Amino acid sequence: MSPKRPPARRAASRTPSARKAAARPAKQAGPRARAAAKPAPKAQPKRPPKARPSTLMRARAVASLRFARSIIEGLIKGFPEDKLTYQPAMTDNHVIWTLGHLAITNQWFAGLLDGQPVALPGGYDELFGYKSKPNPDLAVYPPLAEVQRHYEATFARLIRAAESLRDEDFGRACATESGGFAKDKGEVLERAVWHEGWHGGQLSSLRRSLGLPPVMG
Repeated sequence: MSPKRPPARRAASRTPSARKAAARPAKQAGPRARAAAKPAPKAQPKRPPKARPSTLMRARAVASLRFARSIIEGLIKGFPEDKLTYQPAMTDNHVIWTLGHLAITNQWFAGLLDGQPVALPGGYDELFGYKSKPNPDLAVYPPLAEVQRHYEATFARLIRAAESLRDEDFGRACATESGGFAKDKGEVLERAVWHEGWHGGQLSSLRRSLGLPPVMG
């Protein structure tokens, strides 16, 4: 009986190629594997939506201007054409002077907001401007329809200038010199509303003295 052959050592049984493979370092992981191994990026917090600039102050100012103008329109509606220069006393401002004065003043107010010059016919400043006085002679004035047209156009310009503002503009300096009448653009609009109301009260007194129906009780 022949003796049993002792088991060969495992290392000796490996082929040369197997030994080379075992000696090689392990291959590095591919790009996909590396990407999968990276931690997921942290989710960025969502930014709150940007707040829209406020226009509340502008809206209130424009609404007040439109309200004041609606009162003026009611006060001159149905006013007798032969009473356009009627003055119960020489200290009262008559209708046609008042409309021309509001036209030229609203142009000035608009210029304080937008920096554009006054654009009215020559002679209007002398007839209706600052320190002018109502003349009882109707012949010295342009026709009522013309004066009303300018009043409407200048008021529309004032509204456009007001609507171009944002609330943040209300505290900014006037675009042109106000002579101390208003320190900023917000005050320009406040003074414009007040000015319409001031002269509206005078028109109301004229109506009462003529026995015309009141616009407000």
